[in-house]
Amino acid sequence: KINNNKGFTLVEMLVCVLTLLLVAAICTTGTGISIKGYQQSRFESDSQMLQSTIDLSLSDLFRYATTINEVDGIIVFSNVHYEMNNGTIQIENIGDNGEGRFSVKKNTVSSSVPMIGDSVYAENLYVSDFVLTYDSSTRVFSGSYKIKSTIMNDAERTCQFTYRSIAEW
Repeated sequence: KINNNKGFTLVEMLVCVLTLLLVAAICTTGTGISIKGYQQSRFESDSQMLQSTIDLSLSDLFRYATTINEVDGIIVFSNVHYEMNNGTIQIENIGDNGEGRFSVKKNTVSSSVPMIGDSVYAENLYVSDFVLTYDSSTRVFSGSYKIKSTIMNDAERTCQFTYRSIAEW
């Protein structure tokens, strides 16, 4: 019984443990890379859908805008369909880190209302850096905004728009 060689030696056990650790490290790295790729892909898809919805709402606001003026660097306009009389569009902060949603202020004394519902914004997406200009000679609104992610610091989509007011004054 003393010369029985059944079982594993210390070297065989160390090789087995090192092999298992190597496989675990490869799986962990692969999982991290695939999660990052999934988040990036989801951001691209969700931000394209959000951009499409925002652009549609902006086109409705600006195409039928009347009585357009600039007051203290802010574009003020009216829109019968939105019951706006000297109203504005802005980004209203909803978080501590600059997260925002588009909102419409229907007149100078009213409070802001969401331009589109919160359910349209995909989870973890927000808008920022809204810039709006108006050329009175051509009646063209133009500007840009950014769509960002709260979970991916480097994810950002810059969106530009141009709409001409077709409403009769």
